[in-house]
Amino acid sequence: MIKVAIIGSGIGGMASALWLSKKDYEITLFDKFNPLEFNTSTGLSFNYTINLRGKYSLKKLDLWEDVQHKSIRLAGRIIHSRSLDIYQKYGPSSRSSLYSIPRHKLIKIFFDKIITLSNINFKFNKEITNISYNNDSCYISYRDRISKIIHIQEFDFIIASDGVNSQVRSIFADRLQWSLEVFPWAYKEFKLNSNEVKKCKLSLSSLHIWSSKESLCVGIPNQDKSISLLYCASNNKNFSLKAKKCIKALFGEVKTLSNFDEKKGWENL
Repeated sequence: MIKVAIIGSGIGGMASALWLSKKDYEITLFDKFNPLEFNTSTGLSFNYTINLRGKYSLKKLDLWEDVQHKSIRLAGRIIHSRSLDIYQKYGPSSRSSLYSIPRHKLIKIFFDKIITLSNINFKFNKEITNISYNNDSCYISYRDRISKIIHIQEFDFIIASDGVNSQVRSIFADRLQWSLEVFPWAYKEFKLNSNEVKKCKLSLSSLHIWSSKESLCVGIPNQDKSISLLYCASNNKNFSLKAKKCIKALFGEVKTLSNFDEKKGWENL
């Protein structure tokens, strides 16, 4: 049986595992952390919006019904400015709508599907330390973050799905002299609760956008009538303070700001 290693067990890694499981490959999913324990309270999570292509893929993986049940339909988007709010419908029919679902809920749906399959194995809390090749085989060296023991395992193929700070990408960049460039913005997620959403008179059937030359804030509704807000701006030492000022200017003293420290910024940011 062909052995495939997938580095990173986020949405991309789990989706790849499910697709390959249909080919009867033996798949091992590696992750430095346990994605089911991802702490959304740090403000470093986000919502997914699923379009028609995503819906098609989820149907092929037999996941769409579960995802639809835990998501909210967005018929269009509202671009907000000081003088005017512009509504743009996503398309002529409901098929063009987006569906919003929190990342941790989507991860759980994928995970619950994967654990029913005998040809997919998880290796959580494992940090990749090296990748090497010998003839037609790949060798992954990884450290158990709990026991600190280093292991080596052989595979036929490796799929890198470990995100922006990809260890795999860094290994190959050094060997092949690639140039890695990272978009110099950071992000912070927080929420408006249902009362705050009502007070701000924000639609729960639309995605919301507030933009400027220096920052972007996107509001994505949830089933509990809250709205997840993703604030993005240049990643520098003033990021936390800029975020606070922007949030306060847009929404006033929202609940999230009670956890804000002027000197330290948001905890774990």
